[in-house]
Amino acid sequence: RPFAFSSWDPDTRQASILYERRGRATDILSAYEEGDILDILAPLGNTFPRPEPGRRPILVGGGIGTGPMLFLHEHFSSLGLDPLLVVGARSAPLLPPLPANTLVCTNDGSRGIHGTVLDGLNNLTAAGQPALLPEWYACGPHGMMKGLHAWCSDRFPQSHCWVSLEQTMACAVGACMGCVVPLNHTRPYARVCAEGPVFDASIIKWE
Repeated sequence: RPFAFSSWDPDTRQASILYERRGRATDILSAYEEGDILDILAPLGNTFPRPEPGRRPILVGGGIGTGPMLFLHEHFSSLGLDPLLVVGARSAPLLPPLPANTLVCTNDGSRGIHGTVLDGLNNLTAAGQPALLPEWYACGPHGMMKGLHAWCSDRFPQSHCWVSLEQTMACAVGACMGCVVPLNHTRPYARVCAEGPVFDASIIKWE
């Protein structure tokens, strides 16, 4: 099962992940205590690229996909890139601790903007175009990233949108072809664990 870092401390070499209890595997993981041993394969796949010079990174996280956006926010902030974090969840109790100035959206309106992350982005851009051309980074539910890709393509066609895909992985080393996603590119499929998990949203065949 794919889990992405939500934080990493290079001094203590401690990593954190963000997950929700959804089934047997996460129930087992929740029962682990300090000192227990967990086998992992890490790191796997590629990484988010830096934004092009003169562009501001906008990081969009939905649900447990917020985890890698928290990590990326911390990383880009350390580089002085002034990232903006936009986070969506079904309701406020499902939100993790968030940095200051995060744009929060909840489906039930219990915190922040009442609506989806796209509603939040519409509010954000209602006053006009941003001073710097944005570069988009996202992780979350398939529908959210599909909608974000369409939204960005319509409003910021000259800007990149990078997405980190969440797929269950059988082998996680590219051998079994169990985590492939369809492309509208030079080849029909890509393996999320090997060629991904980060892709330019424009090459994904959003179905």
